Amino acid sequence: MGGEIWALCESKNGRVSERSLEVVGAALSLAGLKRGAKCSAVVFSDVEAAHRCGMGRAYVLHGATGEADSRGRLLAEAIEEYKPDIVLASAALEGRGVCSVAAAILGTGMSADCIDLAIGNAGELISTRPALGSSVIAGIVCPVKRPQITTIRPGSFEPVRVTEVETEVVEFSGTRTFVGAEVIGRREINKDGPDLARSRIIIAGGMGLASAAAFDRIRELARVLHAGVAASRAAVNAGYATYDMQVGLSGKSVRPDVYIALGISGAAQHIVGIRQAKKVIAVNTDSKAPIFNYADVGIVAGWQEYTGELMKLVQEGTRKG
Repeated sequence: MGGEIWALCESKNGRVSERSLEVVGAALSLAGLKRGAKCSAVVFSDVEAAHRCGMGRAYVLHGATGEADSRGRLLAEAIEEYKPDIVLASAALEGRGVCSVAAAILGTGMSADCIDLAIGNAGELISTRPALGSSVIAGIVCPVKRPQITTIRPGSFEPVRVTEVETEVVEFSGTRTFVGAEVIGRREINKDGPDLARSRIIIAGGMGLASAAAFDRIRELARVLHAGVAASRAAVNAGYATYDMQVGLSGKSVRPDVYIALGISGAAQHIVGIRQAKKVIAVNTDSKAPIFNYADVGIVAGWQEYTGELMKLVQEGTRKG
């Protein structure tokens, strides 16, 4: 096996997705820890995007449809040809599907939805992810089979800011014909507010909000602040919020400039999802809530009192501005 680390990049019309730039960042970080390792990007069919991944080499794979089963087979064929040591991808829908198909064909393991990566003493990849219902954090290794395939939870790594680099493009066309799933339609999901992955401000609610109606109230504040709205797992389980809002080990990892936690106790599972936040403001009526041990700013108060005062300050600033 060679020493290459592949970063599988999703692209559309020559543009590389933000979550794929996180994968590139993770690959470059690993290369600094693994002696002799070189990083390369991998894209499907999009030659223009290959030059925008920030890598010195990019493989462009031709001959697959847009579906995971077809792309996974093509990726497996390319892996057999070039023999990378590590393959990284986003744990979003495409990365999960493509990598699982490739891993099954190659007879190697795949660590999914990982939140951290490291290199062991023997040069092996150590992939960290939640396990057993998010009650433990597990370090997973693939000691024998190669390549080592891992998908990364979006928001777990800093995305690379791509600069102009000279990229060697290697084009690969698959030789095996496969007709897989057929797409019969697509539709956009209408999200309420900004994407959490890109939100500079996030307002999150926990069990302390006590109702779905309370989340409607913090959405009003979020609209004024142009903020995303998130929730703890307990609030989602109680039916106060939907799963796409869930932050934590069993939800999303986020990296806002400011994370406002309202009525969230601060379980370890939730803290892992906000560890990349630059500043955490916690509001809770319980002065002994664990969230205060992690927060940059702690306020012992009811969430209604806090959000009411914050809304007044924002409105006054708007009038003066």
